[in-house]
This record gives sequence, structure tokens and C-alpha cells, in this order.
Amino acid sequence: MRQQFFSACLVMALTTPAFSQYGGGLPQPPDSDVVVSPNDRQVNELYKRLVAQMPSTAALQDPNAAPTVHIHTNHTAAEKAITAKLNQPITFSYEGIGLSEVMQYIAESQQIPIVIEEDALNDEGIPLSEPIHFALAQIPIKSGLKIMLSPLGLTYVVEDNSLKITTITAADEKSMICFYDTRELGYILFTDFDVIINAIQSQTGDDYSWDAGGGVGSITAFPGGLLIKNTQKVHEQIADFFKLLEQQYAKPATSDEQNQYAPPKPQPDFAPPKPQN
Repeated sequence: MRQQFFSACLVMALTTPAFSQYGGGLPQPPDSDVVVSPNDRQVNELYKRLVAQMPSTAALQDPNAAPTVHIHTNHTAAEKAITAKLNQPITFSYEGIGLSEVMQYIAESQQIPIVIEEDALNDEGIPLSEPIHFALAQIPIKSGLKIMLSPLGLTYVVEDNSLKITTITAADEKSMICFYDTRELGYILFTDFDVIINAIQSQTGDDYSWDAGGGVGSITAFPGGLLIKNTQKVHEQIADFFKLLEQQYAKPATSDEQNQYAPPKPQPDFAPPKPQN
């Protein structure tokens, strides 16, 4: 079913009238003066900052480049640097060493500011001296941390210019805002937002991750992209979602898919029969 959805998006992007009408071109970036949320000044300011990061349409129109969703976060420069470091592979080798000591070693060896949210850990009865038994060679820091911390009910978030070690429960209450620049993926993402929004909400997070279920998550659609508010964990899942969609867009649609998903051809207007002489 999921594969069918991506195939459907691909074919619709290439066959909808909106795509052919604009000659396959790309829309301009959204207007930074738009008021996203009349009751949330912080969201409006973040939106303006995120839109300002978006490249011009001309910069995206590279015929040799694969279609890509560009993600613009509300992270500071320091937080972006931390996120980049988390992709670096290191070796984890800890046998019975306390949690706080392990975090201190990683912070010093990798030059990453790490803060343990002690109050959150105390709420769930997790001591800073909790022994860590974990060994894995040459794995990205972010992957190693997830595997190591998950059995303890812990995770990490990048926030306040630091890497915070906290409980999964506390992390699920924190949200961040990202703008997903989808201009390279075709006009299906600008003419039928409900399709892509429903797919994101149904395939990321859980029933309580989005505002419809009482969660912190929300999606606002604009020409050229989606402004999404949710937890770091859900944003990671959304990024994976778009990577899969990018892969589908890079593949030509089969004739069967074209027949199955292409919209019906417009019928000519009814014309009364001509009178006979």
C-alpha cells in the first residue's frame, strides 16, 4: 500500500494539469510576510527566518540534479553544528560505567556540549549513576546514542545550543519547527496538499503525535513547501518519508501505474446535434 502511494504521487505529479500548465517549472518561494499563526508570534518569526534560508527558484532548476526536499530548521548555528557532528562515526565501548560519566566522556572527546536533564530522569527514577553496558564499533553518534539510551527509556534532543539527554516522555513534549521546501518534487505537492499531509500524518509518529489526536504536531501548507511543527523524533521520520518519496520520483512510472493513477481525461463540452437540411 505504501509503495502504491508513492507511485501514485509520482504519476500524479507528471500528469496533473497544474504541472503541464506551468511547463514543469518551479514556483517561487513563499512570501515571508504571510502571517502563519495570528495567535503565535514565535511561530510567525520562525517562519520568516526559515523562508529566508530558502534558495531561489533559479538555484533549484538544475536538470542534472536529483529532486530533493530541502529541510530548513529553526536551529541556531551552534545547534546545526551539533547535528552535523552526530553523523560522525565513533566506537562505543562501555562496560558498567555510569551514565553521567559516559556522557562526560563523549562530550569531551567529540567536543559536543551535553546536558543531562536531571529533573526528567528523577521523575522516572533513573539515576545518573545508571550503569551502561554497550559496545559497538564505528557507528554514527546519533545511532549509537539511540541504541544505547533507548533501553533506559532515554533519548536525546538538540536544544538550547546543546545536546540534551532526557527521557522519552519529556522529549515527546518538546517540539521544533521545520520548513520542508518541496518545490523540486513537482506540482502534486502544491495542488493537492491533502494527499501529502494525510500520508505524512498516517505514516509518521502515532495517533497522538498530531493536533487531531491531541498532540503537538501540526502541518501548514504553502506554495513551495510545508511548515511542520512536531517533535525531533517525528521530524526524523518525516525526513525519511521524503527520502523515500525522492527515490520514487527518480524512477520512471510504468505504463500500468500511469493507467491506474492518471486522472481522467477531460470530456468535451456537450454540443447539440446540428439540424439536418
